[in-house]
Order: sequence, then C-alpha cells, then structure tokens
Amino acid sequence: MAHDIPTTDRQRALAINHVASILNATGHWVEPETCDAIVTAVLDAHATPASTSQPEAGEPVVAYRNPNNRRVLLCRTHGQQWAGVVPVTSSDLPEGGICTFGRLSSYECGRDVLADDADQPGADQ
Repeated sequence: MAHDIPTTDRQRALAINHVASILNATGHWVEPETCDAIVTAVLDAHATPASTSQPEAGEPVVAYRNPNNRRVLLCRTHGQQWAGVVPVTSSDLPEGGICTFGRLSSYECGRDVLADDADQPGADQ
C-alpha cells in the first residue's frame, strides 16, 4: 500500500501494534488490517501539504519543526529521523533556536540550530 507520508516501516508497525494493544485492552479484538486502516487514516489526516514542506531553492535546511506543535524544533541530526516534520531555513528563524530533542528525558540535545554542527554539544550523537 503506497502512502505519500514519509513514515518508516518500523514507525508504521509500531503504530499498528499500539492501536491493536489499545483495542485489545478494551476487549475489542481486531484484525491487523483494521489497525492498518486506522493508522493510515490518522497519518493521512495529519499529512503535511507538500507545498509547505519544502524550503526555497538554494536555502539550506537548518532545522525541522513539528507543524502541530511549534514549540518543537529539531536540529538536522534529530529532525531527519521523524516523519511529518517541516524543514526550516535560517530566514524562518530570525531569532535562532535550540533543538528541543529529549527535553522531557534525561538527554537533551540543546544545539543552536543556526551554529555550525561541529561546534555544538552532542555533535557526535
């Protein structure tokens, strides 16, 4: 089944298993195809339009933003691993920004997304 949403196979499988676990825990046994259809509907509903996900030609991507939560800003290293994030350029961030990856866990990236990657803490992560 082809999807326009850049979701990895692993992310999709985890989402399908999560939906199945929730429904099974409530006493509703469902076929895997039903869970796949639910995940597909959710991903399609939250897809980022292609017109807003591409920066201007020639401007380098410096970070990625979650279109549903503007407080989430990810550096290039951490943003490339997530589906549905929107690339941003330095002109989109006139005040700069700090990578929020891991903010709620023991590891927080904290990179300045406008600075050179080699000079940043966690550059080897």
